[in-house]
Amino acid sequence: MATPGDLYAARLEDPNDPDYFYGARRIAMVNAEFDRKKTPQELEHELRNIFPRGRYSSSRLIPTQFLHSALFRYASNKSAREPECVNFFPLTSGGYIESYGEELRQDDESVLLELTYRMAGRGRTAELAFDPLEFVKALGWDSGHVVKNDSGERAPYSVYRLKACIERLRGTSLRLFDKYNELRWSTGLVQEAFYLGPWKVQMSGTLLDMLVASATAINIRIRKLLHEGLETWLYGHLCANDCSRPFRIQTLRNASGSKASLPEFGRAVRDALNRIKDVEGVLDFTPSRGKVFVCKKSKGGQKRSLDAHGIDPINGQ
Repeated sequence: MATPGDLYAARLEDPNDPDYFYGARRIAMVNAEFDRKKTPQELEHELRNIFPRGRYSSSRLIPTQFLHSALFRYASNKSAREPECVNFFPLTSGGYIESYGEELRQDDESVLLELTYRMAGRGRTAELAFDPLEFVKALGWDSGHVVKNDSGERAPYSVYRLKACIERLRGTSLRLFDKYNELRWSTGLVQEAFYLGPWKVQMSGTLLDMLVASATAINIRIRKLLHEGLETWLYGHLCANDCSRPFRIQTLRNASGSKASLPEFGRAVRDALNRIKDVEGVLDFTPSRGKVFVCKKSKGGQKRSLDAHGIDPINGQ
């Protein structure tokens, strides 16, 4: 008999998704039937021990604190990554993340988003198996450029890039401190990885706890239309904020880890926001004196509009 874990992929489909199909509704109804038969204790156990799934199939979940910092930096692929070292990433929500490991970038975040998506509905000790070529195609990476490794094996460059991302995630240790300098959690991201035959990955159990405690949903269809860099970082940062107040350009620069001058960074933010607006990631934005006002869809799905002072005329925030 099927279990909810077997049906983890059967989330509600995004009505705006071109791959929307009505069969998913039937499977979602089966999931709902399983949920109705569960006791409160069973529901509590599942909430704490099963990787959560987004509301729509186009959703990808990530701990909110990651998007409030420069943990996943943006930089040119031509520039060398920083070697293993300790880094401290301030959070716009207060506190900071202490990270040990090689520099993480937006391609590493892309891989983490896909891994947590595929873990949805599975338990904290579950092992995820996948074909690497299928995985990179799901990421939208080019799989046509074939290269040789040191042992003479031929494979798409994107497959080697995927392995490098997984290894960086596996070699990263994180600790989060709140604004009172109290340690709140300590974790890795990927616990184990196996690269013979079907690749196998085991995710961190603490990562599950973080997703249950505070997760942000990223619309992956929109993210794939953006360049991995400032555009994807900024889009994630906007997803993790309600945009009820203006963003200071200097605050965004500090949060992103950018080394650019303030005027240069401000121009880059405007260009990125124009691109995000073009792919319908935000409704509109207005730059003004070192700040930028951003309007996006509210949680209820209605368009949110702010006046010239960044005030929501409906609730005054």
